Amino acid sequence: MTIFRVQDEPEISSVLNGIYPILNIEPETDIEKLLDWSMNLADVGIRLVQVRAKRIDKDALPMLLDEVVNHLRGSGLSVILNDYVEYVRLTGADGVHLGYEDYPIFEARAILGQKAIIGATVRNYGEALHASGQGASYIAAGSIYPSPTKGGLPVIGLDGLREIHKHIEEESVPRPGWGRFGHIPICVIGGITKEKLKDVHDGGASMVAVIGAIQYAKNQLEAAGELVREWESLEQRQ
Repeated sequence: MTIFRVQDEPEISSVLNGIYPILNIEPETDIEKLLDWSMNLADVGIRLVQVRAKRIDKDALPMLLDEVVNHLRGSGLSVILNDYVEYVRLTGADGVHLGYEDYPIFEARAILGQKAIIGATVRNYGEALHASGQGASYIAAGSIYPSPTKGGLPVIGLDGLREIHKHIEEESVPRPGWGRFGHIPICVIGGITKEKLKDVHDGGASMVAVIGAIQYAKNQLEAAGELVREWESLEQRQ
C-alpha cells in the first residue's frame, strides 16, 4: 500500500490541533446569522472549521457552499467540507472530511493533491491505521459519547479512543510536528462538552470536533472561546 507523505506540509499540520467546530447547515438554517458569528471564530482562537450540509438540495448546494466557504476563508479560517470531494476545488475549500466507507481516502488524496486536508471518521484502530496509510491528514474517532445532533451513531467510548491512540503510536508512520504524539492527529467527535475535554485529552486526542457545544449555544463565540481556553489549559499542564 502506498504511504502518502502528507506529513511534509507544515501549513496543514499547523491547524490540526485544538477545537474544531462543525457548522451544521440544514434547509431551515439562516445562513446570514450563521456567518455573522462563525466569521469571528478566528478571533477566539479557532483555526479550522468543517461545513456540513447533508440535507441541502443538490441544486442549491454549489452556490451555498461557495458563499459559506469564501466568507469563512476570508475571515482567516481554514475550511473543510463534509463529504463533497467534488466541491473542494470549486469552492476553494482546504479539504474534505469523509466517512470511512463513504469514499476511498487514497482516491480523494489523488484527486485533491498533497496539500489538501483530508479527514476520515473511524470506529476502531484497524480503520484508523488504514485511513492513515491511505493518506488521511487526521482521523476522527467516534462517537466518543452519544451525540444529540447525530443520533444513532455507534459509541466507542473512551476505551475505544485509548485503543486507537495506542495502536496509532505503536504501528503508524511517524509524522513529527503533527499531533501531540508525533503521529497522525486523532480528532474526537460525538457529544463533547467543556466538562469532557480533560477525559478526551488524556485519552490521546489532538483535536476536538464539536457541533452542539458551539453552534447551539446561547452565545456561540463565548462558548467557542471557553472551549479553546480550556483546551489550552490542558495542553499547558502536560
